[in-house]
Amino acid sequence: FAALLMYNKMKLLILFLFSVLLCETFAQQPQKKVKENPLMATEFTMNKQKVKSGGDGLVLAKFIPASGIHLNAEMLPEFEVDSLAPVLFTGDAEIPKIKKKGKEHPDERKPVTQKFMVKKNAKKGTYTIKAKCTYFFCSEKEGWCNRFTAPFEFVLVIE
Repeated sequence: FAALLMYNKMKLLILFLFSVLLCETFAQQPQKKVKENPLMATEFTMNKQKVKSGGDGLVLAKFIPASGIHLNAEMLPEFEVDSLAPVLFTGDAEIPKIKKKGKEHPDERKPVTQKFMVKKNAKKGTYTIKAKCTYFFCSEKEGWCNRFTAPFEFVLVIE
C-alpha cells in the first residue's frame, strides 16, 4: 500500500514538473519582431492627431528607397486598418509624381497620402490605431518588382 501511495505521489510530481516546464517554455517565446524592408524604409504620420466623430484626416506615408529602388506608381499602395478601429480608410492612396528620364515616377520627397474617416458612432477617447500598408517597389536596373506589407500604428484622439 505504501508503494502504491509513493507511486501516485511520483506521478503527480512528474506531471506538475512537466506542466511548469511547459509553461516556462511558452512564456519565454520571444515576441515576433516587426519585419522591415531593407530596400524601402517607411515612415507613417498623420496630418491631424485630434479628429471629431465623422471627421476625416490623412495618413502621410513617406517611402525612402535604397539606391536604385523606387516605389511602383502603377500599383497604388493599399492601406488596411484593423476591423475594430474607429476609423476607415477611404478612396485610393495618392502618389505625388515627377518626370525622371522621360518617365513618370513617384516623387520620393513628398509623402503618399491616404484619406481616413472617423466612424460617426466612435466614442470620444484616445485610440492606438493598428494598420498596414502594402506596396510594390522595383529595381529599374535589375528589372524586378516586389511586394511588401509594412505594419504601422498611430495614436488618434477622437473629440
